[in-house]
Amino acid sequence: MEKSIYLKHYDIIKELVNRLGCDNTDNYLRDKLSDSSKEVAKIRERIHNLMESITLQSNSDERLHLQYELQEYTDILSSLLQSLKTADEMYLCYKSYINCKTCNH
Repeated sequence: MEKSIYLKHYDIIKELVNRLGCDNTDNYLRDKLSDSSKEVAKIRERIHNLMESITLQSNSDERLHLQYELQEYTDILSSLLQSLKTADEMYLCYKSYINCKTCNH
């Protein structure tokens, strides 16, 4: 992991470990990753369905409406992917933090 990413999340991870303990922090971060992954999968499926609907739609007004909806879901997906990336970085940071912490004790 890049040091800049580690440092970006270090204080949050340290606070979580101090407040929740190692096991609960691990569970919290894994749940966050799992929830984010599930949301991304749902939105991707919705985008796929919208794209199919657009290609099958003959009414131009309805097609335009579906294209706007597709853009909204694409924006949501982008945001969710960023959240997933952050959750992944935090979990990797946590693993590094725990490894360093156990090396020092």
